[in-house]
Amino acid sequence: LRDALRRIRAQSQDLRFVSSATARDEGFGWLLGVYALRLEEDNRQRDEFDGALLRPVLDTHYEAVNLAAYGEAEWALAAGLLFSAGLRVETRSADYRDSDGATFSPTDDMLGGNLSLSREFGDRSDWYLTASRGYKAGGFNIGALVPDERREFDPEYLWNLETGLRSAGADGTFAGELALFYMWRESQQVATSFQVVPGDPLSYVFYTDNAARGHNAGVEASLAWRVAPALNVGATLGLLQTEYVGYRYGERNLDGRDQAHAPNWQYSLSAEWNA
Repeated sequence: LRDALRRIRAQSQDLRFVSSATARDEGFGWLLGVYALRLEEDNRQRDEFDGALLRPVLDTHYEAVNLAAYGEAEWALAAGLLFSAGLRVETRSADYRDSDGATFSPTDDMLGGNLSLSREFGDRSDWYLTASRGYKAGGFNIGALVPDERREFDPEYLWNLETGLRSAGADGTFAGELALFYMWRESQQVATSFQVVPGDPLSYVFYTDNAARGHNAGVEASLAWRVAPALNVGATLGLLQTEYVGYRYGERNLDGRDQAHAPNWQYSLSAEWNA
């Protein structure tokens, strides 16, 4: 039996300055912003088996501060094209301590951004092409059984190249979207585990690790059709191919294996009647 008591406190602020002009109307537009987040978390964990305390109660305290500055600008080009560029710089510092004597104070400096080109075709169709870089902060794994070399994990970065089309009929009867994307994941964060003592499930350890790299590629499509004024039907389809690249730890070799939580295909069919 695991009993956990958790208390979380968070404060955040996002301040933006946006130009009144836009690229579509005046040929240029911009946005600037700053962001701050402070998080505090206290935990008490108690593990029991058959009424007996398995290990001492674990008290933990965690603090994290995120500070970011970001901006984006867009320009109107010839032939009806719009070009936009964005950049985000963020730093995240964390402090952790617990009653077992463990302490961590990682700091991550991260950089993300995007470049995008788009064009409208009439009032109801448009095309876009985007290259972007996103990130996810690193962290640490707690617990006495976690190996020292797996205590901390690095930030993950994702490069994404995507293009797509969106279109709708002049009378609003039909609407469709199609997107194709390819992603490169660097220092990919994965949830993994191992059992310290064979036959003892209470010695099972779950922790986060960095895989070497990961590749994702896929297609997403959707279609909506207004069959009658009161009846709408729709369909969506997603195809996804993923793999780990160069991920090995101990005797495990996950190179080329599908990534977790990434189904190869998914679809939906829907109907809505408004009486």
